[in-house]
Order: sequence, then structure tokens, then C-alpha cells
Amino acid sequence: MTSTHGMTDTTERQAAAALLREARALVRDASTCHAEHAAEAVAWARCAWPESVAARRLEIRLALDHGHTDFADSLIAQGLLLRPNDRALRRFYAERLIERGRLNEARTLLDELLREQPMHTGVQLLSAKVAGLTGQPLKRIDLLERVALQRPADMDVHRELIDAYLAAEKLDDAERLIGLCDPPSPELEARWLIAK
Repeated sequence: MTSTHGMTDTTERQAAAALLREARALVRDASTCHAEHAAEAVAWARCAWPESVAARRLEIRLALDHGHTDFADSLIAQGLLLRPNDRALRRFYAERLIERGRLNEARTLLDELLREQPMHTGVQLLSAKVAGLTGQPLKRIDLLERVALQRPADMDVHRELIDAYLAAEKLDDAERLIGLCDPPSPELEARWLIAK
């Protein structure tokens, strides 16, 4: 037999889950109006289900996307206190470490995450960013090539990989990828021509 309290918890969680689904759908729409509604839906979900990790993650993403970095940092810190092994929260933390220029700490954390999730494209992209910022062009290329294999249609990844090839003076590889970009990137083509 379920207690009244148990039914209330279940009902609140169901309501919170519905709000989170609504918020995720709104986040996919990039308009400011929808982002505000998404933030409101997430806030209500967190009230109904305070321990929801999914709500916390979405709230962090919204805060970061809209430049509320201090608020995002506090949410990340609170989340890591409750769930220190949560991979999504650790990825957010690594992202914030990179933004603050704490690259060695970010690299250590990302290396741990890569051991746990070697095929996670988000972790690979963050690791590639750190590799580029710390003067490791070949590691950056390796990571970006892995992401490009998993996301063959993602032109942003291709452009970043072209940039990595150009930075490492791998002009033939850059030329090959430039031809595949749709739409083409005049800036990258110009850099390739200058380098050639």
C-alpha cells in the first residue's frame, strides 16, 4: 500500500518530469522567449523534485548559454557536492575550468572522463580545445578526427579540424577537408592558400 506522502512524491516527480520534457523542447528553439520559458519550467521542476540531476544539468546549461556564469558555477558546485562522480557535472566543471584558464586542472579532469567515456564527443571536443590551448596540435587533431568519424555531417567539427590541420601545417589534410565543407569557409580557404 502506498502512503499519501509516497503518492505525492510520485505525482510531484511526474509533474517535474513533464516540466523537464517541456523545458528540453523549448531549449531546442533558440529564441529568447523560449529560453525564458525553459528556465521557468526548469525552476518549477527543481522545486517539485529538488534532487533531480536532470533538472540541475538543464538549469546549468541554460545559465551558461545565457551568460549567467556565477549562477552556473554555484549550481555545478552544489551538484558536485551531492554527486561527485556525476559525469555531466564534471564536464560542466571542466568547461568552466577552461573558461577560467585553469588548463592543467581541466586536462586532468578531462583525461579521467575520457578513460570513463572514451567515445563521448563532448569530452573529446573539450579535450581537443585544451590540447590546442596547451600547444599539443597532434593530440588536438587526433581527438577531432575521432569526433569527425562519429559526426560525419557536422560541419562545425570539420571546420575545427581544418583549423587544427592548418595550425599543425598539415596542408594536404586541410585541403581535403576544405573541399567537403558545405557551406565553404572563405576564412579557412584563405588561410590554406596563404600557408600553401
